[in-house]
Amino acid sequence: MLGLYVHIPFCNNICYYCDFTKKIAKQKEKEKYINYLIKEIKLYQKYFADIETVYIGGGTPSSLNLSLLEKLLIVLPKKIKEFTIECNPEDINQEFLALLVKYNVNRISLGVQTFNNKLLKTINRKHTYQTTVKSVELIKKYQLNLNIDLIFGIPKQNLANIQFDLKTATALDVNHISYYCLILENKTVFSKMYKENKIELLEEELEASFYELIINFLKENGYLHYEISNFSKSGYQSIHNIKYWQNQEYIGVGNNASGYLNNKRYINKKLFADYYQSLDQDQLPIAEINKVSKKDSMYEYVMLGFRMLQIDMLDFEKRYQIDIFEAFTNLNELITDNFIEKEKNFLKLTNKGLLLNNELLIKLME
Repeated sequence: MLGLYVHIPFCNNICYYCDFTKKIAKQKEKEKYINYLIKEIKLYQKYFADIETVYIGGGTPSSLNLSLLEKLLIVLPKKIKEFTIECNPEDINQEFLALLVKYNVNRISLGVQTFNNKLLKTINRKHTYQTTVKSVELIKKYQLNLNIDLIFGIPKQNLANIQFDLKTATALDVNHISYYCLILENKTVFSKMYKENKIELLEEELEASFYELIINFLKENGYLHYEISNFSKSGYQSIHNIKYWQNQEYIGVGNNASGYLNNKRYINKKLFADYYQSLDQDQLPIAEINKVSKKDSMYEYVMLGFRMLQIDMLDFEKRYQIDIFEAFTNLNELITDNFIEKEKNFLKLTNKGLLLNNELLIKLME
């Protein structure tokens, strides 16, 4: 079964850390994009019966007005197991939630980032602690599954801030938390500020202590740590995102969206003019397409498997007809260096592997 990712590249303001494809646009530009997006979606209609998850991301999908959002929702597959939309807390209201329920959207991913009002201003978010709490309470009234995104590693963030965010999130009793480390990406406001010595980044040791606190606190409060940055109550893991992490196929639509279909990975055209031109010719707006070789597929399986904290060695051998230690001869070195450990039929990340996951993946490629 397939997933469907739908990209909405519009925001009402630009967060200082974000490097995703997005822009602030006028209503007419949004309308034009949605019209072309619908055209692209219809080109994939033959796959609709095989789609079991939909994820509308961005950008900020909740920045669309209700009539434009409804225009999009009408053409998307129905009877979906998990249907997620990304939202900002300030966009949540009864009319918005009623529209989601009408079209069987059953999961919201809320861009909270932090409950600290001062830090929210630091990253240029427009909501407040109070806005978020009201939004969560309203979402619960509509009985929608809820994920909240949080960030650690924000400039000037301290241990007390992390503890406050964790206590607030668990007190709100949300069933899924995605907790990401802030990374300084090129072409972001933070990157420019850093080069101009206007902000200081946190020390890696401090970020590592934040991450350890997050893992331990959420485990103690009944959350399953099932992916490097994701925690959920039992039965509330993200079905759509697991497709990415288990190397399953999915369709991606929208400018600069990526997909994995028929053993080929593709990326859509990024520029609006190029994206529109392809669709004017009734062609998929694909900029790049690559067939996934067996070697690439094996590396992706291991890389993504370690994101989910463990790899099933028997499943790997069944899928690729080769023992995982033959395919990756440096795995024994990673065991010796205490990045991973062998437990029955599984290779599992150690605490060191969790904290130094990128270093582990670099060693795997050597």
